[in-house]
Amino acid sequence: MKRICVNVTDEQAAQLGLDAGGGVAVVNILVKSPAFEAGIRPGDLITGLGSEPVRSAQDLVSRISALKPGSAVELAGRHGLAPFKVQLRVIERPTREFQRPQ
Repeated sequence: MKRICVNVTDEQAAQLGLDAGGGVAVVNILVKSPAFEAGIRPGDLITGLGSEPVRSAQDLVSRISALKPGSAVELAGRHGLAPFKVQLRVIERPTREFQRPQ
């Protein structure tokens, strides 16, 4: 599968006014996924999952993977400079054929 998100470097975080290790940048999105349906798009920053900050792409993926399908979770981040919070319903990770063509 293509990479969904990448780490925000400490330098990038500082430029964006975030704490060091201040989240991940979305680079691809799966069409019809809960994140896509909630309006998350490439270029958005993800800074929190539930009540905890997101520190890396691996942190985000492992924490979502640990949740049971059907669970609800809050995702926090920024569209440009505008902060957002959305509620998502966790689904099973889709197979490659559900990935948006690039």
